[in-house]
Amino acid sequence: MNLVVQALMNIQNLLHQSVKTAERSSIRIEQRLSKSMNCQRGSGLESNYELVPFADGSDPEDLSLSDGISLPLLFNIFTVFELNNKELDDYLKHYALSTNHSNRQSKLFKLAKFIGCNDVEKYWDNYRRLRNVNQRN
Repeated sequence: MNLVVQALMNIQNLLHQSVKTAERSSIRIEQRLSKSMNCQRGSGLESNYELVPFADGSDPEDLSLSDGISLPLLFNIFTVFELNNKELDDYLKHYALSTNHSNRQSKLFKLAKFIGCNDVEKYWDNYRRLRNVNQRN
């Protein structure tokens, strides 16, 4: 009887590992699809970015933080640039992106590139120019 139970437990463990592997693969495929679509959308202003699922597969729209406030959704590059430091760090954590002791700009660029904005440097320059003009007025 012990051998039968042990064999069943081994099979259960193998099935569990297979399901976890398939789940991780599914998440990566969904992330890649969203990112590739976003790469074609430039800044995301004319056609909003697709939301990229978090590392655990959850949807950014469904996330509610401990304080009950939701993260702003990243529909275009300028919503990325407007994130406050806590929101930025929360996104990086949920996407499992390591930043080591990066500065704010490096974190923004890493997040933007991860969600599929390849021209982040160009948009950053435009954003900074516009911000400087608005601050003078």
